[in-house]
Amino acid sequence: MNLFWKIVAGIFGGFVTAFLASNIATLIASKEFGALVLLLSWAASIYIAIKSQRAARAWRWLLIISGCLCFVLPLATLIFAAQQESGAEVVGGLVATGILGVVFFLFGLALLVVGLLIGRNQNVIVIQSNDAKT
Repeated sequence: MNLFWKIVAGIFGGFVTAFLASNIATLIASKEFGALVLLLSWAASIYIAIKSQRAARAWRWLLIISGCLCFVLPLATLIFAAQQESGAEVVGGLVATGILGVVFFLFGLALLVVGLLIGRNQNVIVIQSNDAKT
């Protein structure tokens, strides 16, 4: 049953990761390269999920990777805007970079916080006092 939940984490969490990676690759390179990155990153996400110890640990890794990709997406938009030839396209790209920067910074922050809270080892430390009353 544990393998089932790992596969579910790999499919759904991997889709988010693959979607973000594909958008970054499409903006920087081309549509064909973006499609290839989509398939490869989704397969890598499923592999990461299956090889993890628990399903919660798989979600942890996939959320952290997705959060980091959210921080990279506005940079890819900036690179895309710099490649444009017309002045209006550059200005439009810079406006899109600003909007994506704010939105995906918040998404990335939320994904990182949730990813860092899920699947961690929760060790309990008991402190015992030896106050002997004489």
